[in-house]
Amino acid sequence: MSVGDVDPLAGVVALQLVPGNLHFLNALSRLSSFAARDRSHIDAAAIIADYESREGRALSQMRSVFGGFIAVEVPFFEQTYLVLEGLNTDSGAVVRHLLPAIFGRHRQRFPSEFVRNVQACALLLLMTSDNLAAHMKLERYSTAPSPSSCLTIDDGSYPTLARALTFDEDEFFEGLPGALIAYLDSMFFVDSDVLPSWDGNEPDESLISHPFVRTRTGNVVIAAPHELMVTLRHAICLEATRYDCHAQLQEALTAHAARLTRNLCESLFDDDPTEDISTGLTLLRGAIDTDKMLEIRSHIPSLEASSSAVFADALTVAAPPAQLADTGERRLTVDVFWMLGRDFNLLTPNENHHLCTTFEDLETILFTSGTHKLSLWYFAEALDRLNDNDTTVLHSGLADLYGLYEESDESFYAGDDSPPPTALVVESDYSEALRVRISQRLGRRFVHIANVVHESFLVHGASTSVCEVFAPPRVIFSGAMIRTCG
Repeated sequence: MSVGDVDPLAGVVALQLVPGNLHFLNALSRLSSFAARDRSHIDAAAIIADYESREGRALSQMRSVFGGFIAVEVPFFEQTYLVLEGLNTDSGAVVRHLLPAIFGRHRQRFPSEFVRNVQACALLLLMTSDNLAAHMKLERYSTAPSPSSCLTIDDGSYPTLARALTFDEDEFFEGLPGALIAYLDSMFFVDSDVLPSWDGNEPDESLISHPFVRTRTGNVVIAAPHELMVTLRHAICLEATRYDCHAQLQEALTAHAARLTRNLCESLFDDDPTEDISTGLTLLRGAIDTDKMLEIRSHIPSLEASSSAVFADALTVAAPPAQLADTGERRLTVDVFWMLGRDFNLLTPNENHHLCTTFEDLETILFTSGTHKLSLWYFAEALDRLNDNDTTVLHSGLADLYGLYEESDESFYAGDDSPPPTALVVESDYSEALRVRISQRLGRRFVHIANVVHESFLVHGASTSVCEVFAPPRVIFSGAMIRTCG
């Protein structure tokens, strides 16, 4: 390992930024936590050797497949940032919901100090993550290379990546007001010798909440580069608690969820659906295919938790029973949960024509090529037939089930020669494959027009650069990607 004048901690953390090492990210994150507290070694190689000795195995034996995108776009004011995602593979998407909810139409309802502080946190963390993504030469929707049994220690870019993680604090904050520097310092910076102990197993919350570590060399090292969006979400929750505005945040997120859900789902209805909105709950209801009813209920729990931990205790949520249908009415109920980075256990009722999902999974399903107005209805019927056979289905999300259903020619039927399964375990590979195909086909980007952020999509997939920009009131602009969507 060639380290030169690289800070030892930066030399360790830089291994996370080598794209080929993403499948070792879990082990490398633990290694970085160990290195941040190390007092006895003067170079990265010695730290790694000591860590492997303590673990009783080499880093190359600690591979676990990395799913999801390495980097996603997050628009904020007039800029769009390409930010890293890590062990929390939806952290960028979570921030992409939180920021417009706070800085959109509900901005004036928040305490001004809350808005000011969140803006400062967001700019620091978004710009830092975007800079690291640039050094990694990532593009939108980049995915990890195929898993390898080899850990790349030095691919030539290693010293540059290590230095990108290191900065001089005085130069970094030069020209900023003293009060702002003091605030950001208290929120995100920590001296390596005062980091609390860490058990080596659970995620290192101390390093995620304070990812900028002052080392013994006098440098500051970004020690949790892939989790900066988790850091930002945590900071927003802390500030909402500090200024007692979780209620306003839930109200703003409810309005945001209602808008996105309507934009995504309104084409499913025959006519404009009725819409009811109350804090934490939205309802879209209307006719589909003339003789059927579709009811989409969005649930937006408060982000307020019982502690200030980065990862609060998992929230158990239960979909309420579907409303009783009128006599002869055929109805599909879809419950959509917006957990926004909170771990949760979802309890689903055993009811026919009742789907439970997250917004991201619903978006994946409806963006799948070939999906039409009745796709959810037919999918629900197929699931009902599976449940009627007393099949126990284990899955991590509705998009996983839909991926299997779509791959099996829109059916769960195993064939005449096979009895119905007693248990069906669905891997997350199905939804990951769907998301990658969708991202490549749609090429979603964010466009800034008159200080408002709009979404754009490729018209002909990757074959041309022509895109459509969707802007209220549903006006569509079309042009070359480089000109219109850059």
